[in-house]
Amino acid sequence: MSFPAKIFFFGEYSVLSGSKALALPFFKYFGKSRYEKNNNYNLIGLYHYLSAVNSQQEFLNLEKLKDSIDKGWSFDSNIPEGKGLGSSGAFCASLYDEFKLNDQGNIKHHLSLIESYFHGTSSGVDPYVSYTKSSLLFENLSDYKLIHDDSFLDDFFSNNFLYLLDTGIKREGSAFIKIYNDKTKDSNFSDFIFNDYNLICDKIIDDFTDGKSIFENLALLSSYQVQYFKEMFPSTVLDLQKSFSHNNAYIKLCGAGGGGFYLVFSQHELLSEKLNLIKLSKEDFRDSSRHQ
Repeated sequence: MSFPAKIFFFGEYSVLSGSKALALPFFKYFGKSRYEKNNNYNLIGLYHYLSAVNSQQEFLNLEKLKDSIDKGWSFDSNIPEGKGLGSSGAFCASLYDEFKLNDQGNIKHHLSLIESYFHGTSSGVDPYVSYTKSSLLFENLSDYKLIHDDSFLDDFFSNNFLYLLDTGIKREGSAFIKIYNDKTKDSNFSDFIFNDYNLICDKIIDDFTDGKSIFENLALLSSYQVQYFKEMFPSTVLDLQKSFSHNNAYIKLCGAGGGGFYLVFSQHELLSEKLNLIKLSKEDFRDSSRHQ
């Protein structure tokens, strides 16, 4: 069974401060488990970590996991690493699917425990979206639900265009999350997030999932990110945004920023190859097995 990447459409930082957020599974990239002797995966450290975690709350079959590691269990994936698409999340979803004891308890929490091996701490969002293959809507960080009706994708892609901008820069997301958390300690920045930024994020998510136009508010969101999250934008991305501003096209973060991929929303088709853009379609966010 394969497990998809994920894209955080909106709320990637502001959900930490109480806003809504929306993440979608991204089936253009995916991974699945395989067995290969002498593979390059060193999973013994992960096994020992999970042994300690599992002793606190048993949810994995560790005997089966250890036996599988000895036989060459690994993860074959085309998801770019360090680019904000949830490569470790897909890995964790695959591991959990193969070695879980059952689907009882808090699945998202169990997945967060596994992914914390890679990131220190994990919300569990990436592996949960990958595991369920469904969109995840947050009302706030602790109140979330899966969205199984994705008709809003039809509404958006009928008149608009979406692209991934590849900066070619790998980055460690946790470093930029720390930057955001440090910035929120400043009262002026914190007031802006709670009084302005969160409201725009919530409005965009409501309109997007209701099939309404988002571009008026998206223009404001993009300008806010460039102004207040400038540490998360390489200079090349900032220069491109300036050129887009006259063409009803807007760049925003795709995950933590600092490199990797960025999202480009446009009301007109852009020259993908010239601008190093990957054009996306609604099918990229749908599990083909569910829509046959």
